Amino acid sequence: MRGRIFIGVLAIARVGLFAALLSSCNREQSRFPVEVTVVSDDGEPFAGLPVTLGGQRVVTDGAGRVRLRVIGKEGAQVPVEIMPPEGFKLPSEARSIILRRIVRMDNHSRRMLPIEHTVRLQPEKRRYAVLVKTSVGGLPVEVFGTERATTNTAGVAMFTYEGRPGDEVKLRIATDSKPELRPQNPQTTFVLGARSDAYIMKERFMLPTPPKKRKPKPIHIRRL
Repeated sequence: MRGRIFIGVLAIARVGLFAALLSSCNREQSRFPVEVTVVSDDGEPFAGLPVTLGGQRVVTDGAGRVRLRVIGKEGAQVPVEIMPPEGFKLPSEARSIILRRIVRMDNHSRRMLPIEHTVRLQPEKRRYAVLVKTSVGGLPVEVFGTERATTNTAGVAMFTYEGRPGDEVKLRIATDSKPELRPQNPQTTFVLGARSDAYIMKERFMLPTPPKKRKPKPIHIRRL
């Protein structure tokens, strides 16, 4: 009989210990207010984008923002899943947040502030301005062999080019119609930057110096 009573007490103790451990784990987990904002890298908000955070799937409002509470332990890393719209990509550094308590004291009361996380989507392609300055008009300007502009009477041409950051672009001024110019068909290359920018190509053409005409020797006529 005593053995049964001892076993029963031991079982109760185990249940109590398990309940205490479970209660301790639950106390370690909290609800963290989180605010995620999705914008372009120039600050334009993206509305209606699905965002998954801590297993919860929500959609951004007109300001590109979602507000929710995430359950977890302080210091835990929670992945942020966003489906970028066509033509944009998600930067690698914006794919997770760390749960942390941010508390502000107001009139002797504590208020928990939301964890603010801004995701700036990057465009896969950008627009760049290209300016060509020469001293000759009527010259085609080519990019990878395709004509994009022609120099005006002042020898200037300007156009925009759309490309991926990091791409190398080859620019050429075609002088086939003016074989007397030097140099012939000058070209340059430049690498597209991470941000939209302007690129300038300057070329000063020279004309070959015409040969000097020899003065005819004077003719002396002798009288007979």
